[in-house]
Amino acid sequence: DLQVVAELSMENRSGAVVALNPRNGEVLALVSTPNYFPDLFVGGIRVEDWQTLLQSPTKPFFNRAIQAQLAPGSVFKPVVALAAHEQGVVDSGFSVQCQGGAAYFGRYFRCHRARGHGQVNLYKALAQSCDVFFYELGRLLGIDQIAKYSRLMGLGSFTGIDLPNESQGLVPSVGWKIRFLRERWYTSETISVAIGQGALTTTPLQIAYAIGGLVTGGEWHRPHLVSWDTMKEFRKDF
Repeated sequence: DLQVVAELSMENRSGAVVALNPRNGEVLALVSTPNYFPDLFVGGIRVEDWQTLLQSPTKPFFNRAIQAQLAPGSVFKPVVALAAHEQGVVDSGFSVQCQGGAAYFGRYFRCHRARGHGQVNLYKALAQSCDVFFYELGRLLGIDQIAKYSRLMGLGSFTGIDLPNESQGLVPSVGWKIRFLRERWYTSETISVAIGQGALTTTPLQIAYAIGGLVTGGEWHRPHLVSWDTMKEFRKDF
């Protein structure tokens, strides 16, 4: 039923839906649209239909749930919050004044709420997705600490789902930029990464996997479509 609801919600839309059971990694729903009709392949697909699918600008063979590498945006903020908590950057008394934006390293970074959020602690920052609060956490942490905890939560790596051609995403760091771009990391770049922007990219599946492990207290289970118990019964029958 959850799969049906997810598919209906994505009619005439482009994107992906992923729902996981964080307690065991079961995929409860996985949708990528636009899609194609598998019936076309029954008995062998016609050349004309195959060429149409290949040349379609909607890229129906592109599984956005596991292959789209995008800036995660605000859903990345809990990762930064965890890093800050574990590193002792924030405690119950830590707060930031949000006036609609803040200046860092010669640049002005705006909050999504133009009039600001006022005095913000960690709970309020997560509840209202205050950008300025996480800009400050990014400044205090630095990119390498953000990268460290991102990787601990499975970002920048394959989840190991039982599907082919999964994308890895990208977690930037000082070493990554020097190695691959031959450039130094600028501290102002960290401010953007702290709210899930900049060079950071993830797949929808990775985000579901990372947040699922966070809310269950640090237990990450490999996502899987096949129920192992069902597979065992299937093998017995054959």
